[in-house]
Amino acid sequence: MNTDRVDLTVVGLGSVGLATALAAAQAGLTVAVVDPQSAQQLRGGDFDGRDVAISNASLRWLDSLGITRELEDDQRSSIRGAHVIDDVIGKKLAFGPAAGEQDIGAFVPEYRLRQLAFGELEKQPNCRFLLNNKVAMLDHRSDAVVLTLDDGQELGTRLLAAVDGRRSPLRGMLGIGAATQEYGTHMLCCRVEHEVAGDGWTSQRFVADGCMAILPLSEHVSSLALMVSANDAAQVAHLDDAGFEQWLNRRLGDSLGQVSLASRRFSVPLGSHYADRFVAERAVLLGDAAVGMLPITAHGLNLGLIGARSFIAEVLAARSKGEAFDEPQVLKRHARRAHATAKPLYLATNEICRLFKRADPISLQARRALMQLSGPFEQLVGMNCEQDNPREVPWLGVLKSLPRALISRGLAS
Repeated sequence: MNTDRVDLTVVGLGSVGLATALAAAQAGLTVAVVDPQSAQQLRGGDFDGRDVAISNASLRWLDSLGITRELEDDQRSSIRGAHVIDDVIGKKLAFGPAAGEQDIGAFVPEYRLRQLAFGELEKQPNCRFLLNNKVAMLDHRSDAVVLTLDDGQELGTRLLAAVDGRRSPLRGMLGIGAATQEYGTHMLCCRVEHEVAGDGWTSQRFVADGCMAILPLSEHVSSLALMVSANDAAQVAHLDDAGFEQWLNRRLGDSLGQVSLASRRFSVPLGSHYADRFVAERAVLLGDAAVGMLPITAHGLNLGLIGARSFIAEVLAARSKGEAFDEPQVLKRHARRAHATAKPLYLATNEICRLFKRADPISLQARRALMQLSGPFEQLVGMNCEQDNPREVPWLGVLKSLPRALISRGLAS
């Protein structure tokens, strides 16, 4: 084959794609990255409404790659714990850190992750940048996948990582479908300043017509994520900032005192999807290309980072054993672990969303039962549901910790 060839090509430079490419390049693989944005756009950017919750295990990985170590102090907000409140049935849970831990993760502006990761990637001499480009065509050959870009360039790659978002054109080119769920709801996001000082605990509150998450960034600044109907989102979109602040204050009540906008506001329609499979010949789906999560349980980006870390770990493990890292069994091992990790979270999140949107007697009773059954597991969120070993299913860490956690809770009560 006369076409230039690299070990791995990553298509899509969001946070997960950038971390994937950076981890591979730092490990010595030859890497190419493809994205429709320019280098200037990837270096720039501004707050886009997303302050993302990142677990401690994912933070440690990002720190090891040199990404989050460069975050400014005011852009890495510790999460001390999470309150889950159901106003409709009057129940509340508090998920705190595990014994000996100070927090359960941190809030980070997603755009800063991308900026810092791209900056680190630019330092890698074995990374080839094919920016201002999209993939127009794929051709599978015996020893590589050949990508034809929309500017006519060709590139051969031993492995291809499709990290090109929820609608993922590459997913379709690879012949992979996805099951989708639509909910008729929107997520309204913004930052606010508020009178009442926060304590570092996030609050997820379910109310009669949706839910709202309050994500503390500092004592008097929080990021809000409010789930509302598509109709309410359309009405709110027509309000000016003063009218929107009035609407916010009515909806939040006195939980934060008087609030005022501290950023632009954003509205995103909510849906979820799950790819029929995560791998194809010489190709893997990562991030939102594989699984699009609802944001109500804050697992979306973490799940993408877990998948990226798992994929890179499997490739490097094969290489260290002298195996060809582009053999089908390498991708199959990753896929089995990725499905075992993602499917329970995906199904549970979708069912929680459906259940907490309903207020019929059976659903209300189910909500009471769910809150009651969740009580003994409050400490397990602090144990992360994640392990630092990327070649193990993260939930196994919870199962191993369960007896110790329940004993500890019993002794403390």
